[in-house]
Amino acid sequence: MEHQQYTSTFPALPTPPEPHWQKVEYKKRPRDIPETHTQNKQIKLHDYWLNLPPPQTTNRFVALTEDDQDEGGEKATTKSPKPPPKFIAGVYNIKPLKELLVAVSGDDFELKVLNGNQDKFQPKSADKYRTIIHALIEKHTEFHTYQPKEERCFCTVLRGMHYSTDEEDKVSY
Repeated sequence: MEHQQYTSTFPALPTPPEPHWQKVEYKKRPRDIPETHTQNKQIKLHDYWLNLPPPQTTNRFVALTEDDQDEGGEKATTKSPKPPPKFIAGVYNIKPLKELLVAVSGDDFELKVLNGNQDKFQPKSADKYRTIIHALIEKHTEFHTYQPKEERCFCTVLRGMHYSTDEEDKVSY
């Protein structure tokens, strides 16, 4: 028996025509290469005799940098924290309170009226804070305030120490 050969073409279908390929031109612009690019700008003459002279400039802040530094090169000013406010209770007439504050501290304070016959008084310096407290205590005034930041105590926790460590050794840490 003879083997038949099969072909993949069907005699009833027409054969497709060969595709006709076209070459498309490259449409991207060419790069500007500095060697091929011609200079269109006019060259400036800096030493042209009709030019304006260059402006004379000085540093206005030179005096500030010299005064702020000490011999060590560090700033000597230290900022003290603002004193805490005082809350005065039972103020039905603010005039005598204001007169007392002006007599004791001058005009270096802020006074704010709160609800419930209360006033909030904020001195601007720490030394005025102490004198005002003494004046209010002498007049038996009801007030409360907070401890200033520089007078506050703080607690420390030493972690990782054995319980049998002597107290002198704990203090030295």
